[in-house]
Amino acid sequence: MTMVPPLLTPEREQPDQVSEQQEQAASVVLYSKADCHLCDNAATILERVAREFDVSWSKVDITADAALFEKFRFRVPVIEIVGGATLDWPTTAERVRRAISSSR
Repeated sequence: MTMVPPLLTPEREQPDQVSEQQEQAASVVLYSKADCHLCDNAATILERVAREFDVSWSKVDITADAALFEKFRFRVPVIEIVGGATLDWPTTAERVRRAISSSR
């Protein structure tokens, strides 16, 4: 019987690749609600800046969760950099850029 040395399988390599990607990309959450023109403005800023930094972002409707509604009802839109800053409105694209950069 011939012994074959163990090889790294794709399953063993993949977690390291994911870790590197997670270190390089910040996740961003926009807390908003329907019929909020300021939320639309924040989404426009976030879309542009997220593209520049190649980060993912999501939009969360605070009216779908009682705890989020209570927390953010008078503050929306709120941009939260996971592991970093939370930016209340009004904000600027430059502030979002700095917040993403400092979270890396």
